Amino acid sequence: MEELNLNYMGAMLKPARLDVKLTQDEVAERVGITTRYLMAIENEGKCPALDVWFRLIRTLNSRDKKIVQTAIQAMLDSQ
Repeated sequence: MEELNLNYMGAMLKPARLDVKLTQDEVAERVGITTRYLMAIENEGKCPALDVWFRLIRTLNSRDKKIVQTAIQAMLDSQ
C-alpha cells in the first residue's frame, strides 16, 4: 500500500480556520499542539500524524467535509 502524502493539505487548513474565525493560537490550543507547529502545517507543508489531522478537522468542522473529501480523492488518485 502506498503512503498517502498530505503535505499539500496544510494550505487548505488556513482558509478553513479563517472561515470559523479562529486564530492559530486558538486552534493550536484546541488541538493540543503548539502555535508554531500549526504555522508549519499551514505554511511550510509540515505533515503531522494522522491523529493530529483528525483533531484539526474536528476543530475546523465548518469545512471538514471538503478536507476529508480532498484527502480521500488524493488517496484514490495515488492508486
